[in-house]
Amino acid sequence: MMMGKLQAYIKEELRESIQGKLREHIHEGYHTIRQGIGVLGVLFPVVLINIGGYFFYLDIQDSLSSYYTTPMRNVYIGLLCTIGICLLLYKGFSDLENWMLNAAGAFAFFTAIIPSSLPAVKGHPPYTWGLLHYTCAGLFFFLIGSVCFFLAATSLDYLDKLEGENKGGINTEKFRKRYKRFGLAMWGLPAALGLWSLIDKDFQYVVLLGEIAVVWTFSFYWLVKCDEMKTVDEKILNGAVKH
Repeated sequence: MMMGKLQAYIKEELRESIQGKLREHIHEGYHTIRQGIGVLGVLFPVVLINIGGYFFYLDIQDSLSSYYTTPMRNVYIGLLCTIGICLLLYKGFSDLENWMLNAAGAFAFFTAIIPSSLPAVKGHPPYTWGLLHYTCAGLFFFLIGSVCFFLAATSLDYLDKLEGENKGGINTEKFRKRYKRFGLAMWGLPAALGLWSLIDKDFQYVVLLGEIAVVWTFSFYWLVKCDEMKTVDEKILNGAVKH
């Protein structure tokens, strides 16, 4: 009798242990994707500028897009396409967020493979390529900014339904404010760059610095989102957050 209860207890503990390890593995997989997107975005301008200058003796270009026509072209396309693929693979918290991230991933891919400038081809003026390139880039940041501003805090809504100590001491308002700021920055910076290019096209490095700022804003959003989800996961696993 006692032996049967002991065996049942051991089986139950083993089952819960396996389930716990599987959940932890799944959680870590999502954390890795979020961190990967954030790190890739941070490294994107750093790699282009530094590797291009060190190995190919390139001058700093006027914009990140200009690296398409340099020996760093494959690195430029590869990094952008990798970010796009990660966004396509990542599962958004809601169907709308998932759709918007998928669309943003597609636009990242098109931004990578469509050059910002090329000589006229078959009657198409050279600015056609630039228009397509910057339209795709603008839509990419518009969609990510919309995710930040409107949808990023959806995961926090579930915590806000809990009361008092059940939240596990997580400050949801802090994350909400950060997501709003990231969204505004990802809307505002590309718009400001577009206006600036119309006003003064010869001001060197303004576009480059603006592009770096918006790319890093994108990256920091993913790193903060990773911090939010990791914090919630740890609280849940440790029993601090109670349903």
